[in-house]
Formats: sequence, structure tokens, C-alpha cells
Amino acid sequence: MIDVMKPHKQSIALFSVILVSVITYLPAVDNFFIADDFGLFTVIEAAENSPQWFFSSTTEFFRLMSYIYFAACRELFGLNPEPYYWAGIGLHAIAAVLVYFLVLQVSRSSMAAWAAALFFAAYERHQEAVMWISAANETVLALNCLVFLLLWQRAADSGSRVVLILAHAVFVQFEIVHGKIGDRLSRSVLNGDVDRNDWNVYLKRIKGFLGGNPCCAYKRGQQ
Repeated sequence: MIDVMKPHKQSIALFSVILVSVITYLPAVDNFFIADDFGLFTVIEAAENSPQWFFSSTTEFFRLMSYIYFAACRELFGLNPEPYYWAGIGLHAIAAVLVYFLVLQVSRSSMAAWAAALFFAAYERHQEAVMWISAANETVLALNCLVFLLLWQRAADSGSRVVLILAHAVFVQFEIVHGKIGDRLSRSVLNGDVDRNDWNVYLKRIKGFLGGNPCCAYKRGQQ
């Protein structure tokens, strides 16, 4: 049985997590674009002029979700850097809230969930993911990971095949288009192990990498 706070107390706890997320990274808002940030605009412009560019440059395809996020930011904010930082802080706050619900599912303790979420919100070990616009892709990846873990835990608890399929979908999306599979495949191209235009080899490698999907392990365990 989950030890859940009363609704008003949980609202206060979640508000405190969001508040800590904002206060912790508030100093970043005054920064300008830095280093790789400028290169993002070049990539986005190339993709806008020729959407097929992502498919001809295979290594960039495996960061597609990041570029979609950055393109949306550019469309909304133009060349004003401040909103980009606010968007990054917003993503971090959402991730911290998801940590709360994930720990709540696993530990069954709302106090443990609150403590974990506050720690995640305030701990600046990997501050670049929030304080550097170009590194926001790491926060986007973290959000995908947290959604996957929440769905996977829910599927394990309920035995729901629908939730399990959703977990699979999220896992495949962030692994192929943003995560470690994309990173491994990109390294294979850069090392000359794979022809950047040989999609059949990519698909075979993806199938091999997905063998380690925790969802697959869970499904096998149910059989």
C-alpha cells in the first residue's frame, strides 16, 4: 500500500520541488548563447532548407528529438537566449516532479519521494544539462528515461500489456532517436565500422541492442 500524502500536502510538496528547481538554476537565466549553441542554429537551418538532410547525415538523425526541441525553441524565442534557459529550467522541474512519482511508486513512501525529488532538483552535479542550452538534450533524454521507468514500473505492478507496449514505445524512441543506441551507432559510423548510408546494417544493430531492453526481460519473465 502506498503511503500518499493528503492532496493539499502533496501539492505543497510538489510546489516546493518546482520552487527549488527554479531557485537552484536561476543564475543561468542571465547567460548568453555559449559555444555549441551557435552551431545548433546552423543545423536547424540546414534541416529546414532540406528535411532529408537528417537522413543523409545519419549520425545527426540519432539526435533528432533534440533538434526538434531546439527548433521549437528557436521558433518561439528567436535569438533571445533568456527564454531558452527558462525552458531548460522548466524541463528540469518536470523531471524532478517525475522523480517524485517514480520513487513514490517504488518505495511506497511519499516522504521518500519528496526527499528524492528535492535532492534531484537541487543537486548540481550535472548542471550543464540545465545551465547550457546545447546540453538540454540531456534533460530531454532524462525525461524520456523517467517516463519509461514510470510506465515499466506500472506495467510490472499491474501486468497491463497496454502499459508495457507504451513503455516499449518510449524506450525505443529515446534509445534510437536520442539515447545510447544512437550514440553507439554514431560511434560506429565515425570509426568507419558502418557505412553511414547502409540502413540495413543499422537496423540489424538496433535489433541487437534492443535485446537488452528491460521491457523485453520483463516480458520474457512473464512467459
